[in-house]
Amino acid sequence: MLDVTRVKEEPGEDSLSAEERSMENGENLSSSREIHEIIHTGEKPYKCDLCEITFRTASSLNMHTRIHKGENPYKCPFCEKAFKALSFLKKHETTHTSERLFWCAVCEKGFKRSFALKTHEKSVHTGERPFKCSLCEKAFVLAYKLKHHQVTHTGEKPFKCSVCEKAFVLAYKLKQHQVTHTGERLFKCSVCEKAFFFPSLLKKHKLTHTCKRPFKCYLCEKAFLSSHNLKKHQKIHAFEEGHERCQRWKNV
Repeated sequence: MLDVTRVKEEPGEDSLSAEERSMENGENLSSSREIHEIIHTGEKPYKCDLCEITFRTASSLNMHTRIHKGENPYKCPFCEKAFKALSFLKKHETTHTSERLFWCAVCEKGFKRSFALKTHEKSVHTGERPFKCSLCEKAFVLAYKLKHHQVTHTGEKPFKCSVCEKAFVLAYKLKQHQVTHTGERLFKCSVCEKAFFFPSLLKKHKLTHTCKRPFKCYLCEKAFLSSHNLKKHQKIHAFEEGHERCQRWKNV
Protein backbone atom coordinates (compact mmCIF):
# COMPACT_ATOMS: atom_id res chain seq x y z
CA MET A 1 0.00 0.00 0.00
CA LEU A 2 1.24 3.47 -0.79
CA ASP A 3 2.33 5.63 2.11
CA VAL A 4 -0.04 8.58 2.06
CA THR A 5 1.26 10.07 5.30
CA ARG A 6 3.56 12.41 3.41
CA VAL A 7 0.51 14.07 1.88
CA LYS A 8 -0.39 15.25 5.36
CA GLU A 9 2.85 17.19 5.66
CA GLU A 10 2.59 20.93 5.74
CA PRO A 11 1.97 22.03 2.12
CA GLY A 12 4.19 24.54 0.39
CA GLU A 13 3.02 28.11 -0.07
CA ASP A 14 2.22 27.42 -3.72
CA SER A 15 -0.25 24.70 -2.73
CA LEU A 16 -2.56 27.14 -0.97
CA SER A 17 -4.76 29.86 -2.39
CA ALA A 18 -4.41 33.44 -1.14
CA GLU A 19 -7.59 33.02 0.88
CA GLU A 20 -6.36 29.79 2.49
CA ARG A 21 -3.04 31.43 3.45
CA SER A 22 -4.79 34.45 4.95
CA MET A 23 -7.09 32.22 6.97
CA GLU A 24 -4.09 30.25 8.29
CA ASN A 25 -2.47 33.48 9.40
CA GLY A 26 -5.65 34.75 11.05
CA GLU A 27 -5.86 37.64 8.57
CA ASN A 28 -8.85 38.98 6.64
CA LEU A 29 -11.38 37.63 9.15
CA SER A 30 -13.75 40.48 8.31
CA SER A 31 -13.60 39.63 4.59
CA SER A 32 -14.30 35.97 5.45
CA ARG A 33 -17.37 37.15 7.34
CA GLU A 34 -18.42 39.17 4.28
CA ILE A 35 -17.99 36.11 2.04
CA HIS A 36 -20.19 34.10 4.40
CA GLU A 37 -22.88 36.81 4.45
CA ILE A 38 -23.13 36.68 0.64
CA ILE A 39 -24.41 33.09 1.02
CA HIS A 40 -27.55 34.47 2.71
CA THR A 41 -28.11 37.27 0.16
CA GLY A 42 -27.61 35.06 -2.91
CA GLU A 43 -25.40 37.76 -4.46
CA LYS A 44 -22.84 36.57 -7.04
CA PRO A 45 -20.71 39.62 -7.91
CA TYR A 46 -17.85 37.81 -9.68
CA LYS A 47 -18.55 37.14 -13.38
CA CYS A 48 -16.58 35.03 -15.86
CA ASP A 49 -15.58 37.06 -18.95
CA LEU A 50 -15.63 33.96 -21.14
CA CYS A 51 -18.97 32.31 -20.36
CA GLU A 52 -20.78 34.82 -18.09
CA ILE A 53 -21.29 32.38 -15.20
CA THR A 54 -21.27 34.24 -11.87
CA PHE A 55 -19.75 33.32 -8.49
CA ARG A 56 -19.94 34.39 -4.85
CA THR A 57 -16.18 34.67 -4.32
CA ALA A 58 -13.10 35.66 -6.33
CA SER A 59 -11.43 32.33 -5.50
CA SER A 60 -14.40 30.42 -7.00
CA LEU A 61 -14.12 32.50 -10.17
CA ASN A 62 -10.36 31.89 -10.34
CA MET A 63 -10.88 28.15 -10.03
CA HIS A 64 -13.58 28.26 -12.73
CA THR A 65 -11.34 30.15 -15.20
CA ARG A 66 -8.86 27.25 -14.96
CA ILE A 67 -11.47 25.18 -16.86
CA HIS A 68 -11.22 27.58 -19.82
CA LYS A 69 -7.43 27.77 -19.62
CA GLY A 70 -6.96 24.02 -19.06
CA GLU A 71 -4.86 24.70 -15.94
CA ASN A 72 -4.39 21.95 -13.35
CA PRO A 73 -1.79 23.28 -10.87
CA TYR A 74 -2.33 20.73 -8.08
CA LYS A 75 -0.46 17.51 -8.94
CA CYS A 76 -0.81 14.13 -7.26
CA PRO A 77 2.51 12.89 -5.77
CA PHE A 78 1.53 9.26 -6.48
CA CYS A 79 0.33 9.37 -10.11
CA GLU A 80 0.24 11.70 -13.10
CA LYS A 81 -3.15 13.24 -12.38
CA ALA A 82 -3.48 16.98 -11.73
CA PHE A 83 -6.39 19.09 -10.47
CA LYS A 84 -7.79 22.60 -10.58
CA ALA A 85 -8.27 22.87 -6.80
CA LEU A 86 -6.44 21.65 -3.71
CA SER A 87 -9.67 20.14 -2.37
CA PHE A 88 -10.02 18.03 -5.55
CA LEU A 89 -6.45 16.77 -5.12
CA LYS A 90 -7.07 15.80 -1.48
CA LYS A 91 -10.21 13.91 -2.49
CA HIS A 92 -8.27 12.09 -5.21
CA GLU A 93 -5.41 11.13 -2.86
CA THR A 94 -7.79 8.93 -0.87
CA THR A 95 -8.02 6.64 -3.94
CA HIS A 96 -4.40 5.61 -3.31
CA THR A 97 -5.33 3.90 -0.05
CA SER A 98 -7.86 1.11 0.55
CA GLU A 99 -8.62 2.31 4.08
CA ARG A 100 -12.36 2.88 4.68
CA LEU A 101 -13.19 4.50 8.00
CA PHE A 102 -16.90 5.23 7.51
CA TRP A 103 -19.36 2.33 7.36
CA CYS A 104 -23.07 2.25 6.55
CA ALA A 105 -25.11 0.80 9.43
CA VAL A 106 -27.78 -0.51 7.03
CA CYS A 107 -25.83 -2.30 4.26
CA GLU A 108 -22.28 -2.33 5.73
CA LYS A 109 -20.78 -0.58 2.69
CA GLY A 110 -17.55 1.26 3.55
CA PHE A 111 -16.47 4.75 2.52
CA LYS A 112 -13.27 6.75 2.70
CA ARG A 113 -15.00 10.03 3.58
CA SER A 114 -17.89 10.86 5.93
CA PHE A 115 -19.47 13.00 3.22
CA ALA A 116 -19.65 9.99 0.87
CA LEU A 117 -21.33 7.93 3.60
CA LYS A 118 -23.95 10.63 4.25
CA THR A 119 -24.65 10.94 0.52
CA HIS A 120 -25.02 7.15 0.25
CA GLU A 121 -27.44 7.01 3.20
CA LYS A 122 -29.63 9.74 1.72
CA SER A 123 -29.67 8.49 -1.87
CA VAL A 124 -29.91 4.75 -1.23
CA HIS A 125 -31.56 4.15 2.14
CA THR A 126 -33.72 7.14 3.13
CA GLY A 127 -34.61 8.53 -0.30
CA GLU A 128 -34.15 12.04 1.15
CA ARG A 129 -33.74 14.77 -1.50
CA PRO A 130 -33.65 18.14 0.27
CA PHE A 131 -32.54 20.29 -2.71
CA LYS A 132 -35.63 21.06 -4.80
CA CYS A 133 -35.83 22.88 -8.12
CA SER A 134 -38.06 25.97 -8.02
CA LEU A 135 -38.94 25.58 -11.71
CA CYS A 136 -39.98 21.91 -11.82
CA GLU A 137 -40.69 19.04 -9.46
CA LYS A 138 -37.22 17.50 -9.48
CA ALA A 139 -35.30 17.17 -6.20
CA PHE A 140 -31.69 16.18 -5.48
CA VAL A 141 -29.53 14.70 -2.74
CA LEU A 142 -26.72 17.24 -3.29
CA ALA A 143 -26.77 21.01 -3.84
CA TYR A 144 -24.31 20.89 -6.75
CA LYS A 145 -26.58 18.44 -8.61
CA LEU A 146 -29.45 20.91 -8.27
CA LYS A 147 -27.19 23.66 -9.71
CA HIS A 148 -26.28 21.43 -12.65
CA HIS A 149 -29.96 20.68 -13.23
CA GLN A 150 -31.03 24.36 -13.09
CA VAL A 151 -28.83 25.15 -16.10
CA THR A 152 -31.10 22.88 -18.19
CA HIS A 153 -33.89 25.42 -17.71
CA THR A 154 -31.81 28.28 -19.14
CA GLY A 155 -30.60 26.44 -22.26
CA GLU A 156 -27.04 27.70 -21.68
CA LYS A 157 -24.21 25.49 -22.94
CA PRO A 158 -20.97 27.30 -22.06
CA PHE A 159 -18.57 24.37 -22.59
CA LYS A 160 -17.74 24.03 -26.29
CA CYS A 161 -15.74 21.37 -28.09
CA SER A 162 -12.69 22.75 -29.92
CA VAL A 163 -12.86 19.97 -32.54
CA CYS A 164 -16.53 20.09 -33.53
CA GLU A 165 -19.41 22.48 -32.90
CA LYS A 166 -21.00 20.62 -29.99
CA ALA A 167 -21.57 22.50 -26.73
CA PHE A 168 -22.43 21.19 -23.26
CA VAL A 169 -24.06 22.33 -20.05
CA LEU A 170 -21.35 20.79 -17.84
CA ALA A 171 -17.55 20.62 -18.10
CA TYR A 172 -17.38 16.88 -17.40
CA LYS A 173 -19.85 16.22 -20.24
CA LEU A 174 -17.48 18.04 -22.61
CA LYS A 175 -14.58 15.89 -21.37
CA GLN A 176 -16.62 12.73 -21.97
CA HIS A 177 -17.43 13.92 -25.48
CA GLN A 178 -13.82 14.83 -26.34
CA VAL A 179 -12.77 11.20 -25.88
CA THR A 180 -14.97 10.30 -28.88
CA HIS A 181 -12.60 12.28 -31.12
CA THR A 182 -9.52 10.34 -29.99
CA GLY A 183 -11.11 6.87 -29.66
CA GLU A 184 -8.70 6.09 -26.83
CA ARG A 185 -9.82 3.58 -24.21
CA LEU A 186 -7.22 4.05 -21.49
CA PHE A 187 -8.92 2.14 -18.68
CA LYS A 188 -8.37 -1.61 -19.13
CA CYS A 189 -9.80 -4.51 -17.14
CA SER A 190 -7.04 -6.67 -15.61
CA VAL A 191 -9.25 -9.78 -15.83
CA CYS A 192 -10.59 -9.78 -19.41
CA GLU A 193 -8.62 -6.92 -21.06
CA LYS A 194 -11.79 -5.05 -21.99
CA ALA A 195 -11.07 -1.31 -22.23
CA PHE A 196 -13.21 1.69 -21.40
CA PHE A 197 -13.26 5.43 -21.97
CA PHE A 198 -13.87 6.28 -18.30
CA PRO A 199 -12.73 4.83 -14.94
CA SER A 200 -16.34 4.79 -13.71
CA LEU A 201 -17.30 2.37 -16.52
CA LEU A 202 -14.31 0.14 -15.72
CA LYS A 203 -15.27 0.07 -12.03
CA LYS A 204 -18.83 -0.93 -12.91
CA HIS A 205 -17.57 -3.60 -15.34
CA LYS A 206 -15.24 -5.16 -12.73
CA LEU A 207 -18.25 -6.05 -10.58
CA THR A 208 -19.35 -8.50 -13.30
CA HIS A 209 -16.24 -10.59 -12.50
CA THR A 210 -17.23 -10.96 -8.85
CA CYS A 211 -20.32 -12.16 -6.99
CA LYS A 212 -20.57 -8.81 -5.25
CA ARG A 213 -23.79 -6.86 -5.44
CA PRO A 214 -22.99 -3.85 -3.23
CA PHE A 215 -26.26 -1.93 -3.71
CA LYS A 216 -28.83 -3.49 -1.39
CA CYS A 217 -32.50 -2.62 -1.01
CA TYR A 218 -33.34 -1.76 2.61
CA LEU A 219 -36.98 -2.81 2.13
CA CYS A 220 -36.35 -6.32 0.81
CA GLU A 221 -33.38 -8.65 0.36
CA LYS A 222 -32.59 -7.85 -3.26
CA ALA A 223 -29.12 -6.55 -4.20
CA PHE A 224 -27.79 -4.99 -7.41
CA LEU A 225 -24.56 -4.34 -9.31
CA SER A 226 -25.26 -0.62 -9.73
CA SER A 227 -27.02 2.18 -7.85
CA HIS A 228 -28.99 2.88 -11.04
CA ASN A 229 -30.57 -0.59 -10.97
CA LEU A 230 -31.26 -0.25 -7.23
CA LYS A 231 -33.09 3.05 -7.81
CA LYS A 232 -35.18 1.47 -10.58
CA HIS A 233 -36.06 -1.37 -8.21
CA GLN A 234 -37.00 1.00 -5.35
CA LYS A 235 -39.61 2.65 -7.58
CA ILE A 236 -41.53 -0.65 -7.35
CA HIS A 237 -41.75 -0.25 -3.57
CA ALA A 238 -42.80 3.39 -3.96
CA PHE A 239 -45.58 2.33 -6.37
CA GLU A 240 -46.73 -0.48 -4.04
CA GLU A 241 -46.81 1.90 -1.07
CA GLY A 242 -48.83 4.45 -3.05
CA HIS A 243 -51.22 1.73 -4.22
CA GLU A 244 -51.78 0.50 -0.65
CA ARG A 245 -52.47 4.07 0.50
CA CYS A 246 -55.02 4.40 -2.31
CA GLN A 247 -56.78 1.21 -1.25
CA ARG A 248 -56.92 2.32 2.40
CA TRP A 249 -58.44 5.65 1.33
CA LYS A 250 -61.15 3.85 -0.70
CA ASN A 251 -62.06 1.68 2.29
CA VAL A 252 -62.59 4.64 4.65
